[in-house]
Amino acid sequence: GGTECVNLPEKIFVKKDANGNGDGSSWENAINELSTAAFLLHQCKGVKEIWLAEGTYLPVENPEELSVPRAAKFIKFYLPTSLSIYGGFIGTESSLTDRDESKKSVLSGNISQLSWVEKNSVDLVSLYTEETVQPEKSEILFDALRFEHAEYAIYQGRFESRIPNVTIRNTDFTRNGRGINLSAQNLTIENSSFSNQSGASVSITENGDYQITGNRFYDNDFDPLGVRASSIIFEDNIFHKNKGQVYVQGDSSTYIDRCEFLDNITSEPQTGLSLSRKNLGILTVRGSLISVRNSVFSNNNITEDGLNNIDTQATLRIEGVHNTAFISNNTFFNNTYDNTEKIAGAISVNQRVDSVFIMNTISWKNLEKNSDSYKSGLSIFVDSTAWGDDKIPPYVLVSNSIIEIGCTGLGEYNLDLYPEFIDTTSSNLDLGL
Repeated sequence: GGTECVNLPEKIFVKKDANGNGDGSSWENAINELSTAAFLLHQCKGVKEIWLAEGTYLPVENPEELSVPRAAKFIKFYLPTSLSIYGGFIGTESSLTDRDESKKSVLSGNISQLSWVEKNSVDLVSLYTEETVQPEKSEILFDALRFEHAEYAIYQGRFESRIPNVTIRNTDFTRNGRGINLSAQNLTIENSSFSNQSGASVSITENGDYQITGNRFYDNDFDPLGVRASSIIFEDNIFHKNKGQVYVQGDSSTYIDRCEFLDNITSEPQTGLSLSRKNLGILTVRGSLISVRNSVFSNNNITEDGLNNIDTQATLRIEGVHNTAFISNNTFFNNTYDNTEKIAGAISVNQRVDSVFIMNTISWKNLEKNSDSYKSGLSIFVDSTAWGDDKIPPYVLVSNSIIEIGCTGLGEYNLDLYPEFIDTTSSNLDLGL
């Protein structure tokens, strides 16, 4: 079967075991391969949606027939930036609400069916802007998909225009070299997961508005996220057992709320966006106006891994120039630092920050692992200068907080009393009555 441009509908169906005429007009007549649909979209204009039934889709239809396996690396799904791709269908549904979004449709770069490191797709999905679509009106959506076994899961060509609107929803990225690398003005990533990536899961730098909410990053071997935009809303994200740093920079504003950073390890300053390569942090935040609220930092470890050029280690690093940061209702518990001779602690502040307000925050059992002295207080420091006791700089105010081995001169209503966590053994850091 097949279809012609004149008959191509705005919504086409893709289903591997469909046996109709293959024109993509219905589930019965669905196109069998996403690669075939992508080729049609490159030749024909006007398709707005692809409904993708469950199954695993490769950028080529018969990878075992490739005569030059080396060339297979460069075969990809080449998709326009004015498209919505919905997965999670059985192949009988008549509306988006009928599908089960937990059943992902899989886009796999495992072309050679061999080790993904050597032979799989370089770019699993590569995006281009259609000539007939005004660049400012481009909008692409990925929903209920899984991207796996590629060097780059989603990649935008270096000469392509910035995409005005990108939405990634209910989508999983696993066992790729890198996850998302593109140029987007407005970006939304929500309810998605990133796991077992050997490179950065999300790496995006652009002037725009980003919302990254409800995602889970776990078991990644490199910096799980590095983003820079005009403004960033970063909520309800969980980072668990990753290696590397998280870097979030909103040039005008950065809002981080209800996030969890648990059991992560970082050993070297890998993220190129960081202001200083001589400082290590689990989370580094930069922006003119910063808010970090209602978040938990627990059981994270920072180690220099044999490096000698690191000045400071901190669970949370606040960076910027002439900016203001509000850190409120956060918990720092049982974070460790392998730094034996240099400065380490729960929070660090770049010396060019104008003012920092730390409120309703708990800092308990954060210590330097190899130190003879038990330094478990808030351990605020400014660059390579340690601040403790009555040496807090005037632009840092700490109030209404619980600080183990409390410091004087911090502000008002601070306590040095055990916080009565419900159960630290199960990482339940809620407070008992």
